[in-house]
Amino acid sequence: MKAAIICSPGDLKITDTEDPVCPSGGALLKVLACAVCGTDVKMLEHGHRDLRYPRIPGHEVTAEIIEMGDDLVPWYPGIS
Repeated sequence: MKAAIICSPGDLKITDTEDPVCPSGGALLKVLACAVCGTDVKMLEHGHRDLRYPRIPGHEVTAEIIEMGDDLVPWYPGIS
């Protein structure tokens, strides 16, 4: 999959990454749209004391559920 990755302050690269795997107790999502917030922009421009590189920014997403872990409440793949 393609991802925007912050490699260091001021260094953003678009690159291929490994496809994610559904975590135990989690869900695997197909991201349909993603936004970055002001904090993401600040982390790109100036870094952040708690940030570890490399980092894929963006956490405001609209997504489709592709797969679910065993112990999640019943959602259904294909419903966004």
